[in-house]
Amino acid sequence: MKKYLLYLFIIISILFIPNVYALDTSFKIYDEGNFLTDYQEKELSAKANAFVEKYDIDLVVVTSREHEHDMIQYADDFFDYNGFGIGKSKNGILLLYNENVYKDVWISTTGEAILIYTDSRIDSIIDAMRKSSTKDCYSYVNVFIDEANSYAEGGHAPEYENFYIGENGNILRRRQYPYWQIGVLSVVITAIVIWVLASKHKMIREDKFARVYLDRKSINYLNKEDRFLTSHTSRTYIPPSSSSGGGGSSTHHSSSGMSHGGGGGRL
Repeated sequence: MKKYLLYLFIIISILFIPNVYALDTSFKIYDEGNFLTDYQEKELSAKANAFVEKYDIDLVVVTSREHEHDMIQYADDFFDYNGFGIGKSKNGILLLYNENVYKDVWISTTGEAILIYTDSRIDSIIDAMRKSSTKDCYSYVNVFIDEANSYAEGGHAPEYENFYIGENGNILRRRQYPYWQIGVLSVVITAIVIWVLASKHKMIREDKFARVYLDRKSINYLNKEDRFLTSHTSRTYIPPSSSSGGGGSSTHHSSSGMSHGGGGGRL
């Protein structure tokens, strides 16, 4: 009976689990379409790993000849079910290059990469790939990694300056305090500082003669000293200019439930 149950479990797994398999995530280039030479694959792998080490964002490249009709699902599932992504947010970016009749690409993002690679930036990356001189897979991937480096260097897109990725993968805004709360807090802090400084000085009892207050040893008319007691600085939040472009990242959930950004096009 147990044997039949095991067979049944295997059959169900084959039917309902996506057609992706656990991989060694230290490898970053998966040339399933056989477009790259061994030397090219090795060179691109080194370049991808250098990116990962520098930015703590996973970078994966997959090539194919048969997923032109389900590129989004395949790219997301390849990333999710093979355990890619760095940190709690699974930060990462994946390029799926598919060449059958046409040359199509899909770029999938997760975690903090969603806040870096917005829709408009992904379009710019694909445009740069289209302008590749040799028009082959190796050149396209090289351009992709270079462009990914360029945007990662600058961090979050301007429109996501005050946002972060939550535990469930959603884009969340950092709390911004209203101006009146900042003002009240500043007044309270200033009052506390003044009270502390004042409490350190004892009150002097009045006397009829001025000489009582005079300490001749402490008087030095040749020296002049300004004493800086305390300071208070208030900061005002200035939102990023709308002229910085953008529009954000459109997101969706994959079959694993993970939130993904992304975009694609034809080369």
